[in-house]
Amino acid sequence: MNDHPEGFQDAVDRLETIVARLESDDADLDVMAADVAAASELIRSLRARITATEMQLEELLGTLDAPADDGTDEDHPPVG
Repeated sequence: MNDHPEGFQDAVDRLETIVARLESDDADLDVMAADVAAASELIRSLRARITATEMQLEELLGTLDAPADDGTDEDHPPVG
C-alpha cells in the first residue's frame, strides 16, 4: 500500500504553489479555504515522510556502528 503516491518534490512544489496563491493580494476567500485544507494535508504527509525517512536513516546508520565482521570464521579458519 502506498500512502504517498506522488514524489516528495512534487508535493513540495504543490505546497509552494498553494502558499504563493495564499500570499497573493487577489486570493479568493473560497479558494483560500480549500488551499489551506490542501496545504495542511500536504504538510501532514510531508512530515510523515520525513519522519519515516529519518527512522530508516537512523536504522541504517545504527548498522554502521555494529562490530565489523573481520572475515574470520571459527568453523573455517583463513587459508594461507
